[in-house]
Amino acid sequence: MKLEPNGDFIVGEEKILNSILCVIFFGLFVYGVVDALMQKHYKPGIMPIFYGLSLAISYWFFKKSRSNRIFLRINHTGIYKDEKMVTDWDHLIKAQITQKQGRLFAVTDAFILVIEYTKTEPDKGYRTIVPLTNTQNRSEEDIMAALKHFSQ
Repeated sequence: MKLEPNGDFIVGEEKILNSILCVIFFGLFVYGVVDALMQKHYKPGIMPIFYGLSLAISYWFFKKSRSNRIFLRINHTGIYKDEKMVTDWDHLIKAQITQKQGRLFAVTDAFILVIEYTKTEPDKGYRTIVPLTNTQNRSEEDIMAALKHFSQ
């Protein structure tokens, strides 16, 4: 990863991964439809609900793969969350990536970016939490490297 001094580091959705997941869940739905058509009579149960749910999940991944949303932008002026400036480098106190606390029996990681900064009063601090998704196009290590690069 090469960072330019006046460039932007952008974190958005990983379009290829979301497209693959969309195809997988849509394939599961098609399998359920074909299976239902091949049977001579309708069998009530959990499987039709499961196949219908796979269509909804496929649509959700389709929408994510078509999204141009920018979760996080880091550049020479500061840190932006959803294209709104959180803080500039002069007012940044600390930025770190940590895991969300209090999650029992979690299957996936829940990383968050915690940004601590001041505004006009130097004795009053603020904190913004940016959730990092499992389908973003940049890793947590890349985000920390970009923060370190641009904050200097």
